[in-house]
Amino acid sequence: MVCAARTATDVGWRASSSAGSAVVALHHAQSSNIDACPSPSKLVAETGALGAVPAAMPKPSLLAILIAVPLSACSSTPNDVEVTLAPEVISSLDGTATVQVTLFHDTSATDGKPVDLTIAYTDRNGTAHAITAASGSTDKRGVYETTLTGLMWDGTGTVTATAGAVTGEATFAVLDRTPPVVTIAPATLMQNNDTTVMVHVTDEIGISQVSFETTGDTGGGGGGGGGGRQGTTIAIAGETDAMVPFDVGIGTQVPVGTVITMYAVASDLSGNEGVATPITATVN
Repeated sequence: MVCAARTATDVGWRASSSAGSAVVALHHAQSSNIDACPSPSKLVAETGALGAVPAAMPKPSLLAILIAVPLSACSSTPNDVEVTLAPEVISSLDGTATVQVTLFHDTSATDGKPVDLTIAYTDRNGTAHAITAASGSTDKRGVYETTLTGLMWDGTGTVTATAGAVTGEATFAVLDRTPPVVTIAPATLMQNNDTTVMVHVTDEIGISQVSFETTGDTGGGGGGGGGGRQGTTIAIAGETDAMVPFDVGIGTQVPVGTVITMYAVASDLSGNEGVATPITATVN
């Protein structure tokens, strides 16, 4: 079997001729001590009668023969590793990347060889995140392929492939495209009273700020305001999990049964915005 990396120019075939006949026969020497990736010297040309040559045909001094042979990877011990990633820049919304490892012996791919993958991954805050290691064997093309998951934090990492005594690496980057998760806790609103409404925000990289608004007539009590939309913004110093308090004041003139709608929006350190599902509360 000729290796995948070899070309036709690697192999020199011998041919001879005699008066009235041309003789060429080719075969690949078969023996137990010949590897699956033979060198040109192991491809042997032998002579044998092919039959008479027509008189009009010039007597050849050399007969060129083109032979098509199947290609496959070699089974020799690998001495080089190539690692590729797709994509190299990963969205945190997807969080996956395909790793392809190709093993070589010199310029020939090698099949049936074990490959171990390890992943070092750190987010933009310097926190390391564990990604499950992988292992397998190269196929007939000399390739091992797998998919990495869990790449959800804005940061960078390195994939290292080890095959015996040789290693190869490829780097990747993850861009944060994941918005904060924002939830408004239920609250009970009372006439002539200030009520603290809690907004829960989480983000894998860090929260930048949280904005809170209400619509409906709060009557100006406590937090002030009237029937329009009122808002407050609080800056957060990069926390990844925060309970943020906002005061809603209800004036004495606000009728019992008035419905107040509450909204919240949070931004993270990458500029992504997350919006809470609005909730309503009835003034008691």
